[in-house]
Amino acid sequence: MIYGRIEEGSFLVTDSLSAYDTVAEVNNQNHIKIKPGKQKHSVFDIQTVNSYHSELKKLINGRFKGVATKYLNYYVVYHNFVNIAKETLSDKTKILKDFVFSTFCNSRGYQVKFRNADPV
Repeated sequence: MIYGRIEEGSFLVTDSLSAYDTVAEVNNQNHIKIKPGKQKHSVFDIQTVNSYHSELKKLINGRFKGVATKYLNYYVVYHNFVNIAKETLSDKTKILKDFVFSTFCNSRGYQVKFRNADPV
């Protein structure tokens, strides 16, 4: 596994760059290579991945002005919810309100003073 980031047996869909062969082999990945000049192989479409990556980069660098990588998963979830989920805006608003108002928060005022200071 690459630092625990890619699960064994996952599909690795790439262009034909030879470095990906080693990555796939070392990490026991199912490697699907898209041939040069092509965009698809069976159901795997590299343009779908490129488009998703582009939109996610726009969100992170544009709207959020960069992120901490330790929170990257949260940004991906946010991006998927806002830009990919099929619900209407009012349905999404209701889902978020229900989540926020039903989530238990276990913070106390006295705990705040023991937190690390946020960098300025």
